[in-house]
Amino acid sequence: MNTFTNAITEIYNFLTFKFPYYFFPFGETAYADIITNNTKSVPEYEIYYFVIYRGILHLVGAILVVALLHILHKTHKKLELLGLATLEIYILFQELYLHPHTLNQPLAKGLFDIFVWNLPIFYHLLAKQKPKNKKASTKKFPKKI
Repeated sequence: MNTFTNAITEIYNFLTFKFPYYFFPFGETAYADIITNNTKSVPEYEIYYFVIYRGILHLVGAILVVALLHILHKTHKKLELLGLATLEIYILFQELYLHPHTLNQPLAKGLFDIFVWNLPIFYHLLAKQKPKNKKASTKKFPKKI
């Protein structure tokens, strides 16, 4: 592999595994056990906290990506569409193929992650829509005396 591919792989591994691992509020071993589906040693409430924690991290990541898309919208509209299409393809690939095959992630967790990723993206798309122009009223009001 070349150095560019190694750099991209390192960034992906950092964002996917190392960053959440160090900041998981219930301990690094609980995070590692949940990721590897070794949940027998983890209390059930920590699994729910883990799902919420992952959802929050996905939401923060999606908001940052939407901020980038917003900047692209202001400068290069065609690049924004290309970036959005690439992002959606990557999210689907990651959550429906990559994570189930490498991490044994259940389908429900992948669908939840796709939903969380797409919330800010859909909000961004809806916020860009301009309302239809309604013709201004042609009524003239009498002047006040």
